[in-house]
Amino acid sequence: MVKQPRSSKRQIEANRREKAERKRLRKVERAAGEPDDGGAEDGATPMDHDAVIAALAALHQSYDDGEIGLDELESGRLELTSRLHVD
Repeated sequence: MVKQPRSSKRQIEANRREKAERKRLRKVERAAGEPDDGGAEDGATPMDHDAVIAALAALHQSYDDGEIGLDELESGRLELTSRLHVD
């Protein structure tokens, strides 16, 4: 029998937070009326300015509530701002 390498508690928690953040972002996108890309990271679909602002507000609220850490806040912020459509 081959033993599987065990993940550290820190890695398991980081994976859990990342999954929760992706789920939260999909929920914000659905609420904003944006199509759900199923978590695909291929190309960020442009979002309406108001939807990005709402998603950023939700992201910051999650950080303030202690649901996500600074790393998740920064990565989420970068992902959301990359979806802004500039004419």
